[in-house]
Amino acid sequence: MVVNPRYFSPLSMQEQKSRSVSFSNTLATIENGTALNDHIGIDAAAKVSIEVELDAGVELGLISSPYHKISRTQLSGSQYRVSLTGVKADRDFVLNWRPQLDTKPVAAVFSQQGKTHSLSSKAQVEPTDSKASTKADSNKAVEDDYALLMLLPPSAQKQDVSISRELILVIDTSGSMSGASIAQAKRALNYALAGLKAKDTFNVIEFNSYVGSLSPYSLPATAKNIGLANQYVRSLKANGGTEMQLALNAALDKSTEDEELGSERLRQVLFMTDGSVGDEQSLFHLIKQKIGESRLFTLGIGSAPNSHFMRRAAEFGRGTFTYIGKLDEVQSKIESLLYQIERPQLTDIKLRYADNRVPDYWPAMIPDLYAEEPLLVAIKMNSMRHVSSPTELIVSGTIGGQYWQESVSLKERKPELGLDLIWARKQIAALELSKNGVNEQRVKEQITALALDYHLVSAHTSLVAVEMTPARASGITSKSVELLSAIPFGWVPPTTLPQTGTASRLFILIGGLLLSLLGIYLLSYYRAFGLVFSPQERRDA
Repeated sequence: MVVNPRYFSPLSMQEQKSRSVSFSNTLATIENGTALNDHIGIDAAAKVSIEVELDAGVELGLISSPYHKISRTQLSGSQYRVSLTGVKADRDFVLNWRPQLDTKPVAAVFSQQGKTHSLSSKAQVEPTDSKASTKADSNKAVEDDYALLMLLPPSAQKQDVSISRELILVIDTSGSMSGASIAQAKRALNYALAGLKAKDTFNVIEFNSYVGSLSPYSLPATAKNIGLANQYVRSLKANGGTEMQLALNAALDKSTEDEELGSERLRQVLFMTDGSVGDEQSLFHLIKQKIGESRLFTLGIGSAPNSHFMRRAAEFGRGTFTYIGKLDEVQSKIESLLYQIERPQLTDIKLRYADNRVPDYWPAMIPDLYAEEPLLVAIKMNSMRHVSSPTELIVSGTIGGQYWQESVSLKERKPELGLDLIWARKQIAALELSKNGVNEQRVKEQITALALDYHLVSAHTSLVAVEMTPARASGITSKSVELLSAIPFGWVPPTTLPQTGTASRLFILIGGLLLSLLGIYLLSYYRAFGLVFSPQERRDA
């Protein structure tokens, strides 16, 4: 509900001058205006009210919001109405719900027939000629069906079976992480280090305008090495830019020592950041090219992280996204995440129909299902004339080396809206990532056609509304007002903002040194002309 100022790498800004927002312009406006708090609009921040109709498809054991007070009403066995009323828009809204879990993975599916934008218009059309209607129905194209598959992991297992891992811990130490964010991230690192097993290896990487690391290669998780890592974490300070591309290169590249030391270990990268970057597309390309067999888990830190980037990055990295919004939940969420990634519940997941046809689904490479973390897959069920519509979806995978599968019925077509839009947005995102200098025009045409077909806004399409009835009397003069957003909750103005793009601590140190030299010079100057007297000299005078 609030957006951080974005950091653009100097290299990316040269490529995106036409659409990047200069952070220095924001700072200049603040300096020339009133006080920082007044300008950002803390007291005048917009108020937000949200109402959610939740249909989880299964019975729920818990509904909660960690950062806001909500009210809830149960409508049926699995349906609830959740309300948030009149809160300040200075942090993200998170709604958590936990299903009643079984001893085995559970698959639930929501389905929809036809496109969202055409369903309501169809309901309004009533044919007057039954023969004409029958003929039209026989000639019209068969519409596609859409589904959203939700895989739920089994309840906690009693046996403590974990895997050997190479754990790469990456922490963002840019200026936007100052204040509560860097404290949360450092505490998260400490808990992650404490959870390492003797059979694991690890490394710690920090990045701002530059990249630093505890070691050039991963280290065995001995008490001595973990102690060195804790000292390294304590020394980290938030300052400088957010050069995430350098950090991802360092985290996803494997050295020769790493390959020899961790050849049989599962390589897992924990990436902790507020995600305040503006060149997401190039980062997505980098992850896709370098992820290999590694798994990328993103941790959103602070009150307003770039959740779009971190969710998509985790999808490409076959990992998960975890959001940490306040300091006192770091321990519980890190412990839960470490428990999850040590224990994949279902791997090698595949989808097919009963007749062995394969549906069109996203993500194309379905990630593993981890403990306490549901998995969502958007599906387009291609309908064909003379071929019966699929009525059964078979989900299969591997649990602890054993084959598992479950059949889910697709016969019921609920009047859900938006499942086609979820699939279409995923397809547009995949097309955007496939774009390069050779196929750029073709991909643009594909995205445009897809967005127009599903009535979606994209990089090449927009929605235009034309108001035919004046909403304002002709005698009233309109005024333009700039809507100011609040500072994200937990930020420390005014020192937080300038640090995002500059090495301010270095400049302060240099300035202090120059002032000291000037003081020494003036002191020697005054003594040379007798302008400074000792206490005894003053008494004699």
